Amino acid sequence: MRALQLSRDVIDFSYSREQHAPRRPYMYISSRLSDAQYALYENETINLYMRRFSVKVVAMRDELEQRDLHDSELYILADNPRISEYITIIGEKLGELAERIGSVDRAT
Repeated sequence: MRALQLSRDVIDFSYSREQHAPRRPYMYISSRLSDAQYALYENETINLYMRRFSVKVVAMRDELEQRDLHDSELYILADNPRISEYITIIGEKLGELAERIGSVDRAT
């Protein structure tokens, strides 16, 4: 199933980026250098998602909506995740909708 595979690909991408991310700056403990490194990595992650997945995710989201499968978070986040944590949510929401397709297909 294409939606489920795309979900896995997005989640794998997000997990891989998270594993290699610089430490997230914490209030009162961060430095300008750590803040800048994290912001740079975060922006790079978002840009990579946009290049690799955004078009595919939006197309899949629209295809799922044609099958009356809608998720408001996925609708909002798919083409503009803004922060890397949203990329994981996008993958999870795609997976949830893919599972619903599977349960509908098995019922018919």
